[in-house]
Amino acid sequence: MFLPAFTPKTIEDVLTLALTTKAHGLTANAAGLVSYYDSKEIIKTLIMVTDEIENTDVHTANGTSTRFFNLFMKYRSEVYPAKLVFISFLDNQHDQGRMYTEFLNANVPDVIQ
Repeated sequence: MFLPAFTPKTIEDVLTLALTTKAHGLTANAAGLVSYYDSKEIIKTLIMVTDEIENTDVHTANGTSTRFFNLFMKYRSEVYPAKLVFISFLDNQHDQGRMYTEFLNANVPDVIQ
């Protein structure tokens, strides 16, 4: 995992990071949520910029190995019932991504793509 050039605070910041950050290899989508979960910091809306291909786990402060869906659900139940927005880079822009579909199948409210 690497730290971003800066911590995004606005939608414009998120989009700037999405356009300028170079990435390769494995993807741990939950990595961006771990510190907020561990510190119990409130985020009202989480914006996930992703290709929705998650292929590696992250570890929380207590050593629990997890992926994004499970960590986000724990965050919602233990910290704050945050909303989730997927900005998804998919082969077909009208498709529903894998991660978004997981939330749909679980009938999780306040999740959009």
